[in-house]
Order: sequence, then structure tokens, then C-alpha cells
Amino acid sequence: MINKKTHSGYKCALMVCLSTLLMVSCCSNEAGLSEQTNIINRIQEDPNPDFRFFMNVLQEEGHKLGCHFTLESLNYDITTGKESKADLPVREDLSAGSITEFVVKLRAYLGDFIVEPDSKNPKIVHIIEKALADDNDYPLNKVISLNYKGKINGTNIDNPEGSSTMSGGLVPALAEKAGFMMWGTVDDPRMSTYYDLSTVVTVTATNKTVRSILTDCLPTKNYNPVMWRAMKTLSMGRPCVLVQFSGPNR
Repeated sequence: MINKKTHSGYKCALMVCLSTLLMVSCCSNEAGLSEQTNIINRIQEDPNPDFRFFMNVLQEEGHKLGCHFTLESLNYDITTGKESKADLPVREDLSAGSITEFVVKLRAYLGDFIVEPDSKNPKIVHIIEKALADDNDYPLNKVISLNYKGKINGTNIDNPEGSSTMSGGLVPALAEKAGFMMWGTVDDPRMSTYYDLSTVVTVTATNKTVRSILTDCLPTKNYNPVMWRAMKTLSMGRPCVLVQFSGPNR
């Protein structure tokens, strides 16, 4: 659970974020090294250390306003290299007194995103990069039917040689019908929310978008404000959507 922090707390968060970025850089390829180095340089050169990542802002406001979010964006490894504001530190005051006010602020701040309350539950707000919302081949826009019961992220099975593999899971079941999707995230602290390794869901969906299936099957009570995030990126040279579920509130 993310609460309001003091000025010194922000400095501590800055040091942790920088440390994590440096560790990620060490195990990235040359393009990844350049990307992470640019982020680090921008943070180090900024005279104002008080910043929060966009995911943290959603967590904080979600807790305060009693609402939830889903977030869909492009990883800029498959774009022109321009980062969206959903991936950059937030230094504007986005705090709001109501869900409606926060939605208005998000629309003005993000620009290239659609920000819309869910049609069935207005306390869930979908944040979708416009380039994805307009893409007919994007898996989360696909309309499918699915019956599934089991863990969100499947079950880890230990192999004789000591490694483990994931068996089952909602995302692989969706991928069979909607396109190339995988559970996980890009190794990036900007996406650092909890992982859901325990929630069991039941899906009985007929002609629903993958986006709706991902949202409707999750509980809102005691679940983290950012319910799930999807990022379109590249895997093995082809477009892939990575999906991360935040998990129960902590």
C-alpha cells in the first residue's frame, strides 16, 4: 500500500529507483543500456528530487478515491523512441477530490491516451494509449469467448534440473484466441507493482473483449488500485503484449 510520503521519503525513493535502474542496465543489451542511462541522467540532472512515477500516482489516488485503474501502453522499443508520460516521473500535482476530477486531470496530463471509466463499473478507469485503442490487431481489442477457471498466473512447476516453468494461467488461455500475449513485464522499475501469484478466477465470457475479460474477472475489494497493466513490446522480433496483474492490496 502506497501512502503519502515526506520529503525525506521521496529522497529515499529516488535513491532506490536509481539503484534499480543501474542494476537493470548491467544485464541489458546495448540499446537497453542507452535507454536506461538516458533516464538516469535526466533524473540526476533535475534539481527537484521530489517526483513520483506515474504508477505510484495511480496507486495513491486510487487508495484515496476508492477507485481502480487499468493501464495499456506501448514500450517505445517499437515506436519512434519517444517516451509517454505514463513512463516518466510526475512532477505535476494530479491530486483530486473525486474520481471525475482525477479523470479530467489525467486526460489533460497524458494527452495521447484515452481515459474512460468502465461501462459497467465507473469506479474502474481504463487508461489506453490511443495508438493501441485504434489498432485492430491489438490482442486486447479482440472479441472472444472463453471459459477458464484457475490461477491468474498459473502454477509454477519445478523441473528436475532445478528450474521451474509456469503451467496454465489466464493470459496463455487468452493468447490462444487473441494473439501473442505473455505474463510478465519489461524489466523496468517504472512498472513496479505487486505480482499476483495467488488469485483464482472463473471466466465465463461470450463475445467479450480481452480487455473486459481481464477486468471483469478480478475482484475490486482488497485489490491493488492498479488492477493490471499491459504493455505492447517486442519479443523474439515480433510484437507481443506483456500483462502484469498487481495482486491483492498490501
